Amino acid sequence: MNYEYLTHYLYESLDILILVAVAFVCMVGFSFWLALSGRGAKFNLCVWAIFLVLLGSGTWLIVSVDHTERDFLKAYLNNLARAYALATEKMGHETIRIGTPPDDPTYLSAKKYFLDWETGNTLMASIYTMRIGENGGVEFVVVPAIDLDHNGVYEGEEEWAGLPIGFPYTDDAPEINKALEGKEAVTDFPTKDEYGYWMTACVPLHDREGRVDAMLGVDFYGRDWYARIGLAKRWPKVSVAVLLLLFFAATSIFATNQRSREVLRTYADELEATVLALEAARID
Repeated sequence: MNYEYLTHYLYESLDILILVAVAFVCMVGFSFWLALSGRGAKFNLCVWAIFLVLLGSGTWLIVSVDHTERDFLKAYLNNLARAYALATEKMGHETIRIGTPPDDPTYLSAKKYFLDWETGNTLMASIYTMRIGENGGVEFVVVPAIDLDHNGVYEGEEEWAGLPIGFPYTDDAPEINKALEGKEAVTDFPTKDEYGYWMTACVPLHDREGRVDAMLGVDFYGRDWYARIGLAKRWPKVSVAVLLLLFFAATSIFATNQRSREVLRTYADELEATVLALEAARID
């Protein structure tokens, strides 16, 4: 796990860290109240032990749900990109090269299908293909218009009218390089550019002989990634919070009842001593 991944994971896990911090603050205050109410150190230690078990188990549950949802979403995005890649290969993508005219039927068909896929899938922001050019650099091949808000109108700089074949790609994305090497890859977390946050899935494209010819990339909206993971963690977080509240309430009731019994027992002992003293005085 590299530093960048750890930083983003901690940022995305702020809700868990806040829940743990609030729980500890409440437990410290509760512990002071128990001490002031006359509970002994042994009782306080038992309460701390139960609290740590409950909080640890609850945190493990939330983190497990978080990881499970992440793995599911990454697999879903990868499988979706793979399905698009298979369809793109069948279109004859390998025939689209530098020098292919803009009105080439295969090229136009690919752009149309890409545009239809973008329009039909509200989770997807853009789909495109790249390959390594003759100069060794990475170049775009098929890039349709990008309707970011899915309103059917392409407006503003962020909603491109598409890019020509051979347009150079100047950024450095490990997932794209992996796909061009024949490996499938999905970003571990949403990456940011001037247009927003994106999750990107990259898969290789093959020619008819099975050799890696290019790659297909799909950008998904990062906001949906955050929303779906947050939704998956909602009920575990609520469950842990309710469980801790019940724990504090039950412990408080138990401690209060124990204190009441001790006070009553003290009063009973004092009353018994007073009665015995009065009886002794009467006898004398």
